[in-house]
Amino acid sequence: MPKLGPFPTTARDYEHPLLRFLDRTQPERAEIEVVRPKDVLGFKSARLYLHFAKNGVAQAPAEYLWDDELNLALINRGIKSASPESEEIRFGLYLRYKLKRTESRYGDGFFNSVLILVIRELKFELFPEVEKILGQIHTNKPDPGGSSLDDCRNAISTILGKAVEELTKRLQYPEAQADEILAGAVAKYLDERFTVSDRIRLGWT
Repeated sequence: MPKLGPFPTTARDYEHPLLRFLDRTQPERAEIEVVRPKDVLGFKSARLYLHFAKNGVAQAPAEYLWDDELNLALINRGIKSASPESEEIRFGLYLRYKLKRTESRYGDGFFNSVLILVIRELKFELFPEVEKILGQIHTNKPDPGGSSLDDCRNAISTILGKAVEELTKRLQYPEAQADEILAGAVAKYLDERFTVSDRIRLGWT
């Protein structure tokens, strides 16, 4: 009977041509720009642009399709976005990716209600951009019975806390700026999730 293998004993790190390029060229400065154009409803596919300099000379930016795992790898390497606005878009996509599993586990309606509860508990509404979006969102209060509420609340809070850690420790933003960026990312995530801007623009409110 044929025998399968041999299989590698350790998993390889996530690989992407951009990461191999960075390892090979070792640019003295590298940052990304995330571009996500509006569509008729929602957004078109996001694009990631690498801006870098070699031997003191800025190079033409290279374009890549958005990739959630690539983004995590770039964060792990400490590569920032070119601007706070780009960082907010980036972390809005980060939240969408990271929260997807929790949403799937608890269901859309329950997840939405707990999400808004957590956003308020963590005082994101103190930031004007989040407060503006929250004023256009209406969800039912989550059922307090059982352990689902606490489990879902903890899962969402943990992901938001991890985002702060990525911004302050991996990307080295001062705490106050990290809070501003994450608040902007939360506003963008909520805006898209609850189609707030599209509803206002189309007169559906």
